[in-house]
Amino acid sequence: MTLRQLYPPIEPYRAGYVHVDAGRSIYYGEAGNPDGRPALFLHAGPDLVCPLTTAWDLANRWPEAQPRIVDAAGHSAYDPPITHELITATDHFLEAEAR
Repeated sequence: MTLRQLYPPIEPYRAGYVHVDAGRSIYYGEAGNPDGRPALFLHAGPDLVCPLTTAWDLANRWPEAQPRIVDAAGHSAYDPPITHELITATDHFLEAEAR
């Protein structure tokens, strides 16, 4: 079985762009069941790659998601504070799914 068969393309039910700064935007697309599982995104407070305003813009355009700002973290999933939040979020979603 191919990846395309396992994960066929789907059209997002909502999509748009989040303004980053002059000349740069981030595309987002929400697909799947709009009443489905909750979403969460993490943003490192002092992230030098993506400014904190990017997280606020995304949160405003995606009100169903739970933003978490992680202080004293960098731009990597391997940064200990980010890793901790990823594990905490995964545990939270697994517990909610089990209910």
